[in-house]
Amino acid sequence: ILPDKAYDQMWTPQLAGTHQGISWMLRDYKERYASVYHYGGDDGFRSVCHLIPEERLGVVMVSNSDATPMEDILTLALNTALGIESDDLPGTPAT
Repeated sequence: ILPDKAYDQMWTPQLAGTHQGISWMLRDYKERYASVYHYGGDDGFRSVCHLIPEERLGVVMVSNSDATPMEDILTLALNTALGIESDDLPGTPAT
């Protein structure tokens, strides 16, 4: 929807030494994929939007509970989509 230049600016660190773009956090996922993400929520609900642009991959999660293990579910979803073994999750059976 936006011009590529807008994404480039939003997904570039805005302060030296930080991992924060414009409304997006920036990090490497599994030390291999550049990713951008944004978490949100309030009492009783949580949300996350996590993108790996080079793979044209995005995961959006919303929950009506602040007790939902969002990070575990997100990691499983990203790993599954990327074909990565998910043996680093709590409760994952040994293969």
